[in-house]
Amino acid sequence: MPLPIPYLPAVLLLLSELAELLLVSPRIRLLEAAICRSHYGLPSVPESQCKIPAVQTRLAHIRGWQVFFEAIPVMALAVPWGALADSVGRRKVLAVNFVGCAAHIVWFAAVCGPESGIAPEWVWASALAFVAGGGPRTAGVLVLALVNDVSPDAER
Repeated sequence: MPLPIPYLPAVLLLLSELAELLLVSPRIRLLEAAICRSHYGLPSVPESQCKIPAVQTRLAHIRGWQVFFEAIPVMALAVPWGALADSVGRRKVLAVNFVGCAAHIVWFAAVCGPESGIAPEWVWASALAFVAGGGPRTAGVLVLALVNDVSPDAER
C-alpha cells in the first residue's frame, strides 16, 4: 500500500537524517586512514597502527575544525535559503540542497580515498558544498516545511 502524500516528506526527512547519522563513523574511519597513510607515508596501514597519539591528535584537530567549517555556511545561509524556498519553491531548493550534500560527501571521499595524494586537511573544503542549499540542517527544515504545506490546518 503506497504511503499517503503527507507522509512522503516525513519519510524523506527520516531517510536523510538516518543517512547523515550513518555516515559519521565511516567518515571518521576514512579520515583516520588518510591521516595514518600520510603519517607513515605508505599506501596502506593496518588500523591498529593508526591509534598512536600523533595520528589521533591530528584526527581530533581536523575533525574539530571540520565541524566549525561546516557550521559556517549552515548558520550564514539557512535564512537566505529559506527565503528563496518561500519564493521559488521548497522542492527546488531541497534539490539544490541534496546536490550540495552529495558534493560534500564526494569531496570528503575523494580527499580520504586510498589513492588520494591530497593532504587530509583538504576535507575542510568539503564544507563549501554546503553553500549549495545550506547543508543537512536546512534540508531538515525544508522537509518539515513541506510536511506543513501538505497538512490540513486542522492537523498541524
